[in-house]
Amino acid sequence: MKLVSLNVGNRKDLTGGEKTICISIFKNPVTDQRKISFLNIEGDQQSDLSVHGSISKAVYAHDLSNLNTRKFYIEQTGRTGCSM
Repeated sequence: MKLVSLNVGNRKDLTGGEKTICISIFKNPVTDQRKISFLNIEGDQQSDLSVHGSISKAVYAHDLSNLNTRKFYIEQTGRTGCSM
């Protein structure tokens, strides 16, 4: 197994109309070493800890062989496929 990219990001408020939600979907690759704990990766934040982060959900890995399928899905639907 080879690590191709490690991506982290911060929570951001997203406003649409009169509603504001907190999201953490925007992640960027980092090149320095990061500590991985039982809760998350150093420098990475999650918005809804009931479904992201914690001991059983601290790190998520995408299989590189699935990349073309994800790109096709995004191109066809305009959605990122986060819930695929």
